[in-house]
This record gives sequence, C-alpha cells and structure tokens, in this order.
Amino acid sequence: MGWFQANIWNPIFLRQGYNPYTTLLMAFGYALLVFAFWKVARRWKQKDFRKAFLPWLVFAGLLRFADGSLIAPSPLTATPGIYIAVPLLFLAFALSDLEFAKEVGYLLAVIFAIASIQILRMSAWRLALLSTVPMAVSYFAIRNIPWMRDPLPWMSHVFEAWISGFGVMAGLFEEHVVAKSLMSIHPLIFSLLKTLLLVAVFYLIKDEKGEEGIFLRTAIMSLGMAAGVRNLMEMLSL
Repeated sequence: MGWFQANIWNPIFLRQGYNPYTTLLMAFGYALLVFAFWKVARRWKQKDFRKAFLPWLVFAGLLRFADGSLIAPSPLTATPGIYIAVPLLFLAFALSDLEFAKEVGYLLAVIFAIASIQILRMSAWRLALLSTVPMAVSYFAIRNIPWMRDPLPWMSHVFEAWISGFGVMAGLFEEHVVAKSLMSIHPLIFSLLKTLLLVAVFYLIKDEKGEEGIFLRTAIMSLGMAAGVRNLMEMLSL
C-alpha cells in the first residue's frame, strides 16, 4: 500500500507530478478508453465525428487551463479525469444529435476562451508568435509524405511540441517524464525530436484504412490538441 500510494495514488490524485509508473498506467488507460470509445463512435461517419469532436478538444484544453485559476480544482478537470469526463459529456450530446454536439462544443470553447482573457498577461506573446515559424516549416516539410496526407492529427502534435518547448523557454514547467528529460538538455530538443517521431508513428499506422483509420488518427489528435491549447494558454498567462 505504501508503494502504491507514493507512486500511483499521490501523483495522480494529489497532483504530485508524473513518474514512469503513472505515465505507463495512463497510456494503458487511454488505449482502453479509445477501444471503448470506438464501440460507440463507429456509428458515425468518422470525418463528421472528427469535426464534431474537435471543438470539444479545444474546450478540454481550456478547461484544463481553467482548473485552479478560473474554477476550483477537481479530479474531473485534470488528467486523467478530464480524458473521461469530456468525452462522456460529448457523447451525451452526440448520441442525440452529432451536429448539436458540435455546436455545444464550440459554445463551451468560446465561453471558456472569453473567461480566460482576464488572466492572460501576454508577457510571452513574442515567443508564442515565434513558435509558429517551426510549426509552419514542419507542416510544409512533412505534408507531402504519402502517409502524412491527413494533416490535422499530426499537426496538433506539432503545435503541442513547439508550444511546449517555447513555453518552457518562457518559464513554464514540464511535468511529463520523457519530455522533461529531453528539455533538460534544451526545450527545443524535445520539440524537434517529437516532430520527427511523428513521421515514424504515422508510418506505423499507415495501413489502417477507412473509417477505423480516421478514428485512430482522431484519437491520436486528441492527445495533442487539448494539451497544446492548455500549454498555449499557460504560456500567454505568464
């Protein structure tokens, strides 16, 4: 019990930061969540599903940013709870009407974006703007690779990678184990290596075709989009 509390329970529920054990546990839990989510999501055309789910990912990032600053901290507004709460809330609307769920997602994202303006100090806006340069270079360098023709899923991670790197340069603290280790060398080492690794990751899933392939890429996108939005807001709040 002592080991479990120190290495699993406290890091997750008392927000003591990530370690190798919680990282592996969350990766396994996310894989199970994706598998379970597909059982429901496969009823829709996956391009329509992605369009409807996208604003909810932006909302999730804004909600994670709001945790502890605009709203009281809660297990449902931090990792891993937020990866369960937001998809379930989305499904509650989507099972009634997918288009309505998309509209609700945009409404929630706009509300939280407007509410967040009051705590943005914008002292690091120059670094945030500068981060768009390697993002653009990455996009034009990668987009014509045959298995990278679906850009939104991998660009969400390019966005997260460079925002995270420049964010640490601006003064943010990286919590994730691997990223923190790479950023101890230089923050942009992580950004560059993750961008290059994306090509390898999407090569490994290039044979996933049709609706299942689109869903899998959407699931990968969700990990980058929400985290990138949260990190951007954190950076602009410095």
